[in-house]
Amino acid sequence: STAVRTEAGSPVDSSKAPVLDIPLYLEKHYWWAYIHPNAIRFFDHQPIINFILWGNYAKLRNAALAEMGDELPGNTLQVACAYGDLTPHLCERVAAGGGRLDVIDIVPAQLRNVRRKLPADAPVRLLNMDSADLNLPDASYDRAIVYLLFHEQPVEHRERTLAEIFRVVKPGGKVVIMDYAQPDWWHPWRYWF
Repeated sequence: STAVRTEAGSPVDSSKAPVLDIPLYLEKHYWWAYIHPNAIRFFDHQPIINFILWGNYAKLRNAALAEMGDELPGNTLQVACAYGDLTPHLCERVAAGGGRLDVIDIVPAQLRNVRRKLPADAPVRLLNMDSADLNLPDASYDRAIVYLLFHEQPVEHRERTLAEIFRVVKPGGKVVIMDYAQPDWWHPWRYWF
């Protein structure tokens, strides 16, 4: 895959971006949540995200951010866009540390959506690529975060994504993964999930 790299502050121009194949699992099962423009407009609102996460959005976001640290110097990688305000908060910590944040996603519309949430001078690059095939140099990041992505990926895609993350994060770097777990046995909606 070819990465579309944008300098901090410049928008993603999807008309000039190479067309990357959207993975089949995403097109088949999640088009309604992540690909269709109306879905992006609908889902990316704090009350809706909080409802989907049973009122736990802020708790999950804050736990992930606390694990990342208050100031993030060097290079930070966010693997896949995330609905809500995780990326703006992460960007503040990167700016406080004098670092840079790269956000990757396979869906150009998701990258455009993230760009609108960030200040024009944000130290952020938006990179259009598949998480399972990162067109990035080995050991080029000090840390990476994967926020609510793995539960959506089939096992083989998840394994390739994880291998790619460990390849691009420097030895001794940090990888933070926030995702769903299987519900407790007593949860009333356990079988529905």
